[in-house]
Amino acid sequence: MAKMEGEKTAGTKRRPVVGVMTGSFSSDYPRELVTALKDKMKGMDADIRLYSSIESTLFFGNYSSFDEGFDRHWLSVFDYCVFDDLDLIIVAYGNIMSSHPNVEAEPFLSRLPKVPVIFLGNDSVLEGGYYAVTDNYSGMKQNIDHLIEYHGRRNIAMVSGFWDSESAQIRLAAYRDSLQEHGLPVRESMIVYGDYSNNVDDVVEELFARGSEIDAIVVANDEMCNAVYRVAKFHGREIGEDLAVVGFDDADFAEYMKPPLTTVKQDINQLAQGIVEMMRSYFETGKMESKRLPARCVRRRSCGCKNEISEMLMSIRTRNPINKYVTHDEMHDMQQRYMISALVLRNLLLDSISYRAFFRKLAQEMYSVGAKGSYLCMLERPIWVSENEQPTLPETLRLVMWQQGGRGEWHDLANAPLIHKGDLAKGVPFVCKDEEASGAGDGGAKWIAVYLLFYGSYQYGTLSVEVEPDDVFFYYSLSVQISSGLRYLSLALRQAETNRLLEGKNQVLDFEARHDKLTGLYNRMGIMESLAEYVGSRLRRKYVAVMADLDHLKQINDTFGHVAGDEAIRSVARILEQALPSKSPVGRSGGDEFMAAFAVTDGNSPEEVTGRIKAACERYNDTEMVPYYLGISVGCAVFADEDVSEMEAVFRRADEALYEDKKLRRESVIKINQLK
Repeated sequence: MAKMEGEKTAGTKRRPVVGVMTGSFSSDYPRELVTALKDKMKGMDADIRLYSSIESTLFFGNYSSFDEGFDRHWLSVFDYCVFDDLDLIIVAYGNIMSSHPNVEAEPFLSRLPKVPVIFLGNDSVLEGGYYAVTDNYSGMKQNIDHLIEYHGRRNIAMVSGFWDSESAQIRLAAYRDSLQEHGLPVRESMIVYGDYSNNVDDVVEELFARGSEIDAIVVANDEMCNAVYRVAKFHGREIGEDLAVVGFDDADFAEYMKPPLTTVKQDINQLAQGIVEMMRSYFETGKMESKRLPARCVRRRSCGCKNEISEMLMSIRTRNPINKYVTHDEMHDMQQRYMISALVLRNLLLDSISYRAFFRKLAQEMYSVGAKGSYLCMLERPIWVSENEQPTLPETLRLVMWQQGGRGEWHDLANAPLIHKGDLAKGVPFVCKDEEASGAGDGGAKWIAVYLLFYGSYQYGTLSVEVEPDDVFFYYSLSVQISSGLRYLSLALRQAETNRLLEGKNQVLDFEARHDKLTGLYNRMGIMESLAEYVGSRLRRKYVAVMADLDHLKQINDTFGHVAGDEAIRSVARILEQALPSKSPVGRSGGDEFMAAFAVTDGNSPEEVTGRIKAACERYNDTEMVPYYLGISVGCAVFADEDVSEMEAVFRRADEALYEDKKLRRESVIKINQLK
């Protein structure tokens, strides 16, 4: 795929880049917020980076096989925003903190870039900070007043959020104040604390165990109302009749619960409009003002209200599902996409023998699943994250892959382009801040979601994808698959390297097992194995087995020492290698004895080879300044290729010939002038 040419030129107008930080997309609020923001930002000259925290273990409920170390990475995805040169940040602070109850706010706030921040859901996060909030207190209190004044409920319990969550404290304060104003006791035994998730059945059970007289339950958010409904049904309580329930948020599913849920509507569209107005003011004038938006009570059957018009609408909607229900075709598409995400991992691993091959395949797969554009930035080395410790990012990342439609680039990790903090837009062709390059007049901002890549305790980097709000969770699941692929690939490459080293070590061991250390020739085992290979490659030939030994080795050792004896043995080895035909197997079988074999050809008869060996000895004695004569006794035995299975007998015949040749050796190998 071709590389895109061209970079930002001096003088082009710069588009602002806005970071949007939310909690997990497994809950309704982030999805609704991002959808509303995207709608309200149509035509706005800005590029958006969406950072959504990873799933908390809360999302997985009772899945016992789940690694709880998953939560240790939750803050990191926000840290990677330093590689984007952000001009403004929108932080769904209450949503982020409620998604991850076991972390403190200070580490999160201290690591935000030093740019203006709009906090959502909380108005006292930072002194002097900007915020856009819905009035939690008044909306919750109105619904509790309604339970008391209109429905006559007196034994009202509450499922609060985390005790240290600001939004939960505000809603709990509304509960306490409403009871006190109506002369009702506030009993701590009637208050339990959930985690804002769907999986708080045990907390609700605890509440039921404390008071059978409970006639109403106030719940800090709609998500936990699902657990209240389940537990109430188990205990035979009928919601909307003998037990009233009210929630908060007016989530998409609230009006479709059975019975429909009375709740407090945080108007996400109104909130998004307020945020966009603040952004426009800041980018046009450099100033903005915080916004506090009203909440609205939504009365349905769960509190006991029976509105005939609402009942009729619900009946119609139940018979004829509208957009909030998933149609058969939508469900099929959803199932198909998630099956495809599983296949992506398989395809990534099938042919990936290197990082470059992995990233090349990933670019193809991202295009196949419909990504308009995507890019992957890797840490040069994975970061190990300890429990309750937030890692410090390096100054650079490696841009290992980018894909835009059917075009892209991919690199090995070692030679991928370096990305410094604030410079990511310069490395990816379709991520730009220039109105001219980005096509600012085409009707809106570009939304790019950033996903953390991690496996177990290891962080690898980030995957960024140009998304529509409905696709955010799909690509999140895909990022989990890619993370698994990166972990598998790193292990596979490490194993391949280990195998290569082992193979090299085994080759060394094999060499040592088959070779003589003193001479480098084969040992007895090696010569016998190589002989079978040698004969097998030259069928229908005559061969010669050779036995040879160094004359009077003991005399050399006793007179001149073992160092001289070893050198004499090495000299015999060199002479045999040079005198024998090329590629003939030759080895030292032990002590002063040698074995060899060669094929009979013109110029390589037994007599000719033996003659070359003897002549080489004479040349050695004439030229080498050693105090002894080098002599080699030689015995030969001719055999055919079919005799290769009987080589022990063949070499015995050669040894007998050697014994005869020994009778002709010198009586002494010591040179006479050495004795004077």
